[in-house]
Amino acid sequence: MNTYTRLISLALLALLAYAPATYAQGSSTTSFNVYANVPPTCQVSAYSLSFGNYTGAQTEGASSIYVNCARGTGYKVGLSNGFYANGSGVPQMRNSASANYLRYQLYSDSLRTSVWNTTTMVSDTGTGSSQLHTVYGRIFGSQSGPLGFYQDTITVTVLW
Repeated sequence: MNTYTRLISLALLALLAYAPATYAQGSSTTSFNVYANVPPTCQVSAYSLSFGNYTGAQTEGASSIYVNCARGTGYKVGLSNGFYANGSGVPQMRNSASANYLRYQLYSDSLRTSVWNTTTMVSDTGTGSSQLHTVYGRIFGSQSGPLGFYQDTITVTVLW
């Protein structure tokens, strides 16, 4: 291969190396959005409240409710008055063998001064992780009922 042919070959290689820049006669651009939505959702779980043995004296206990709401989601937690609430709306546990009752109340504070139900709810804002809400309970003293097992069921409702 002579010098002239080598120069032509090198020139052609150089042109090919810059070919992409030489064919662009103009350009056009557009854009598109990328997005996701985190909906305001909540999940709730609860644990049983056991008062243990009731001897006629005021008896207290506590339980846990865990609420997991998406970060920034405002929510309220309400507790029903149970299946056996009396005419005044006070929760009662029922002895299924004797159809007798023991009155009790649920509270949102450890001093047991703030009744917790569907009228007086606990408000909070979701963090994206489970948040603990303690339920404080009290069986009123000076109640007499036959021996046996007393039970009620409370429904936990989370509104967001």
